[in-house]
Amino acid sequence: MFRKAFQSTKSRSAVKSSDRRKLRAEVLSLFSSINDEQLSTLLPSKETKDEFELASMKFITSGGDQGVVYFIDSQPSFFRLDSHPLLPTVYTLLKFPTMIHTIMTHGPVLQRLIQGADLMLPGVIIPGHGLHEFKANDPISVTIPQSSMPLVVGVTCVSRGQAMAQNMRGKGVKVLHTCGDQLWALGDKSLPPQDQTLHNQDAEEPAVNEDAWHDGSAEKVPDTMVVGVGQEKEEAPEHWGEPLEDVNVKQEEAQEIIEAGADGTAGYDDGSSSSSSKVSPADMDILLEISLLTAIKLKAPEDPKAFPIGASQFYSAYIIPSRPVGTSVDVKGSSYKKLQKFLKVYEKKGYLKLKEVRSELVIMSVATHHQDITGFVPPSKQAGEQKGQFSSPSSSSATSNSPISIVDLYGARGSTLPLFEAMGLGKDALLTMKELRSCVDDYIKRRDLIDATHPRTVNLDALLADVVLKKDDTAVLISRDELLQRIANMMQPFHQIAFPNREPQVRKGTLPPIHILVEKVRGTKTATRVSNMEYYDVDTEQLADHLKVKCASSTSVSPLPVGKQVKPRHEIMVQGSKALEVCNVLKDIYGIPFGKDGASKSSVTIADSIINISFGGRS
Repeated sequence: MFRKAFQSTKSRSAVKSSDRRKLRAEVLSLFSSINDEQLSTLLPSKETKDEFELASMKFITSGGDQGVVYFIDSQPSFFRLDSHPLLPTVYTLLKFPTMIHTIMTHGPVLQRLIQGADLMLPGVIIPGHGLHEFKANDPISVTIPQSSMPLVVGVTCVSRGQAMAQNMRGKGVKVLHTCGDQLWALGDKSLPPQDQTLHNQDAEEPAVNEDAWHDGSAEKVPDTMVVGVGQEKEEAPEHWGEPLEDVNVKQEEAQEIIEAGADGTAGYDDGSSSSSSKVSPADMDILLEISLLTAIKLKAPEDPKAFPIGASQFYSAYIIPSRPVGTSVDVKGSSYKKLQKFLKVYEKKGYLKLKEVRSELVIMSVATHHQDITGFVPPSKQAGEQKGQFSSPSSSSATSNSPISIVDLYGARGSTLPLFEAMGLGKDALLTMKELRSCVDDYIKRRDLIDATHPRTVNLDALLADVVLKKDDTAVLISRDELLQRIANMMQPFHQIAFPNREPQVRKGTLPPIHILVEKVRGTKTATRVSNMEYYDVDTEQLADHLKVKCASSTSVSPLPVGKQVKPRHEIMVQGSKALEVCNVLKDIYGIPFGKDGASKSSVTIADSIINISFGGRS
């Protein structure tokens, strides 16, 4: 900002008493670390000192920015730019180093800042206790490990939370004023005490950034991204530049730390290495909160019937993929230590509802319309895709070898409704088979229905008997497995299907398998027919094109007869016996899950009428 000579300046003028009082009040308001006694030393009132010793001067920088500088005893002490609040100069910070928050960087990086660069986030040294809290546009000073004297003044470009969400990439501090610039030259040009200057080479920099400091793999960023607005890089004043050059680190490495943006490893561990302990618990708390809010806003199911979801499943399927790209989240490395404690904190904030089912914590719902959620701005890039990037159903045929995930779900209906209520579940709850088993086991234990002689056998009470027994059935004992299967048979089937890069969908009914039939046509010729692709959001025309290439055969698509209220369905016919080729296309391009034998029992059925075999299908 002040690297070049001022475009213009006005003569200094005394500050009026009313303006002096306003300035004192502003200093107290903006800089909470300053008390009344320190303020009297720094900025005396009219009664204690001659009013002409507090003066102001308006200026226009070389870049066209207008502002005013305040002098105390002819020393520039505060300055104000039209686009920024009141800020202390380096001279003031030499007297009161803690007036504004401070962050540390490496010596060679500081040299580049003094030469006109802005501080990039990879160049920030993160102390063991983590970064202090700050917001965007907060005043901040920059020091190095060898000295506590602030030599650079600027404003933050992002908040602490945004910095963590960006994996410490991008611009961190916009540098406005440094030792050696034109604003500093308006004073007596005094420097910090010699024993605290930058050429104290014996002091070691924190180990948190040593690996990144010596990593030369960072991509270069054009100088225009690093140099301040309207500035050009210049050499620091001769009497100030010499001590900086004594720091025993290569200038090329300093450049990489300042400009590292693409790699993002400088100054922050992305969790991919074994040194994940570099992320403090406080910073891990922030990453977890960002991931949770992102999960609720972008990834959590919108259909309430998709709940409840087990806490562990929600953590692994929604929270972890919602972390900022390049970071790693681990609840054990946070201050919460346990997932249950973490989730309960945010339940109190109203972000989600929890319930314990047989000692297992489940998510009952998420508050997508909570004001904190709606006002939250997720990271621009996450480890998983954002909702806005999910493909439409018709685009699911884009090639992807990520498998489709299919989960059978069970909902209450008819005679099972009272049982659901007795198990503490809502009538709209949907359960996986594992969750249903857990709820049934919990019910029979609470009702003391386990047979003492045969623990795998259950004594039926009136509620269970009403669900599982037929009209003329008088059984009073039943095995646990048989009980579970009968209850499941009486429930309303649903299924959840999750495509790569898309939100999971919950649908009513059992998911029919894709059907592949090999049969003879017109004498000795054979053909392979494929149907039910629509249930997996597969575009039939596009699949036919893929099969034509893969099978080197002609293909045709024809409609199947369906009712008026049913969505249109089609059948693809491929010339020849091509069941294996069809399976390979479905698996490799569309992610249809297959078993080890080549045909999944849950997603595909294959029938060959020529050799009279059939296998596969949903169990």
